[in-house]
Amino acid sequence: MKLEEGIGLLAVIFIFGIIGAALLPDDMWEDHSRTPGMSGALQGSIGINPAGSPSRMASPLQGIAVAARTAPNANAIPQQVPRQTVAKPGLTPFSRAPVVRFSGTIQQITELQQRDGQIHIWLTGADGREREISVAPSWYLEYMNCNMLHDMQLSGTGFQFDKSIGPSVIYAKKLKIDNRPCHLRNDEGFALWSNRLR
Repeated sequence: MKLEEGIGLLAVIFIFGIIGAALLPDDMWEDHSRTPGMSGALQGSIGINPAGSPSRMASPLQGIAVAARTAPNANAIPQQVPRQTVAKPGLTPFSRAPVVRFSGTIQQITELQQRDGQIHIWLTGADGREREISVAPSWYLEYMNCNMLHDMQLSGTGFQFDKSIGPSVIYAKKLKIDNRPCHLRNDEGFALWSNRLR
């Protein structure tokens, strides 16, 4: 045999070796004796006593019971685990503001341009308490035909975002003016005029 034929034969064997190695399963070279979970249950169920462990023989039913306990039930409804939100430093987690109902007589109507550019009204309820309601910008109220007058009876629902003790501003979600609803904010409290429909 010539030198060239020998080198060619070694090259063919080397290529077949690479192809054979590529066809082997990925986990062939892994150590299966240290598989967590089932190795101890299987060893105990067939009576194998690994080196260094106490000489105790488990019954075959114990290994089966471990596997049966961890098997999921296909018909079981998964339990909803409450999701916990961890606030990053400087931020507070989002929580839905409580919806409050209000009704009463309008005592004052003011547009607070320097504060938020919205119409604010002060209502006096049947209990004599006065509440400040942030309604909407004047242009949006005109657009929605939600006209309010002094001494008018008004009712509605809104959000109280400030949870501090004492009276705080209520941001109106929906008003009832002359038995006609006037929608101002959505269910999360976002203003419906934020898309600037003029």
